[in-house]
This record gives sequence, structure tokens and C-alpha cells, in this order.
Amino acid sequence: MIEHRLPEQVDIRRIAELHRSLGALLASADDDVALDAAGVTRIDTAGVQLLAAAMRSESPQVVVTDPSPCVAEAFEALGLAHLLNR
Repeated sequence: MIEHRLPEQVDIRRIAELHRSLGALLASADDDVALDAAGVTRIDTAGVQLLAAAMRSESPQVVVTDPSPCVAEAFEALGLAHLLNR
């Protein structure tokens, strides 16, 4: 499994850059991808949407690991907490 650490801020101001980097990572991945969210201190709806869309990928499979409290709360608030419990 390929591990990738998410930035501290996963929000609308940084979403285009993160979208490009995740797209490149997923396009070149020969294995499943784990997105380490332990260091995320800020995430908004756009960030959750981007991560949720990546997690819906079947090949490679993408999981968010070690979600910080703000990540867990944001996914919960948007009714997507089940995605973190795969």
C-alpha cells in the first residue's frame, strides 16, 4: 500500500492543488493508497468531497487512515463517517 500524508489544511483554497497531486498519485499508483489524515488541522466541505470522491475509486482503492478529530467531525457532519470505517 502506498502511503501519502495529507497537508494540514484541506480546504477550498488548496483544493485545486490537492486535486492535481492526488490525481497524479492515483494515476501512477500500482497499489492501493492510504491517505494519512493525522496531521490535518482544517478541512471544509470541499476537502471532504475531494477525499470522498477519491475513496470511491475502485482501482486503486483509497482509504483515509488515522483521521484527525476535525476530519472525523467533518465526515460525520456530512453523513459520510461510514467512509472512514472501511
